[in-house]
Amino acid sequence: MRFALLASLLLSGHLLASGQTAPVARVFGQQSPLSPEVGAVLGIDPVLDRLKSLQTQGQGASLEALNLRQEMLERIMAASFQVDDALGRIDSEASYCSEDRYVLQIHNQRQANTLNLITFAASGALGAAGSAMQLTQGLNHAGTALQAAAGGTSLVLSGVQLKTAGGRQPIRTPYNMLAELLRQQPNARSQYPPLVTAYVHAPGPGGQPSVAEGITAAWHRLHRLKEGPKGDGAPVKDLVADRSSNAKLTSDELADREAMLHDLHANVVLLRSDLQQVLQTMQSTQ
Repeated sequence: MRFALLASLLLSGHLLASGQTAPVARVFGQQSPLSPEVGAVLGIDPVLDRLKSLQTQGQGASLEALNLRQEMLERIMAASFQVDDALGRIDSEASYCSEDRYVLQIHNQRQANTLNLITFAASGALGAAGSAMQLTQGLNHAGTALQAAAGGTSLVLSGVQLKTAGGRQPIRTPYNMLAELLRQQPNARSQYPPLVTAYVHAPGPGGQPSVAEGITAAWHRLHRLKEGPKGDGAPVKDLVADRSSNAKLTSDELADREAMLHDLHANVVLLRSDLQQVLQTMQSTQ
């Protein structure tokens, strides 16, 4: 019990020392630092209400209050681990996308270098032979034909290079962490913890859209989601595909998927700020 209380005091003191003070509107007794949906999953509202009642009765340092603070600390720590778990899988999928895109770029560069060498060798050899034949009497027409063939060969190989440029890379990630936000079924390894699910779908303050609604709207504006056959961005089925689907993505689609995962990380990590403010709220009841 003493250890839990000491840990609570140390965590709260660290937050206050770092300058991360809670807004006035979120001071204890006025408004909960968490949305009702997140607070319900975390189950801290009854604990905060009881702590407030004990403080009003002058029993803020009683044995019951200490036990409640210990329970609060344990719940917040468990919630923090849930956030870290989701962030870890999001970052892992983003790393897979980055590596797949790099492998595809290396493959395309090697293929382009090979075709350039073949083009140079073929056109150069035929052109040299054609020029030599033109110097020989009676072979002028054949030399001209060889030079024309050299130009045609160069043109054909350049067309092949343009056609094969880009290519597709098989997806190797075991996760599809974007499925939850894109209203698709996540696989067994990509389901969010209940706390994170409540956070991304909870309505924003003042009637603002939820995290899921806001972030998907931004992706549409940035043309990262392909809305039609000729639209820019990546199709939803490719954004939520994992390695079991055997799907293949272009370099641009991999880049869009990676950027979306980074956007998701930036939004989910803000949940930590709300958990920190809960600790500050608990400190105010002592």
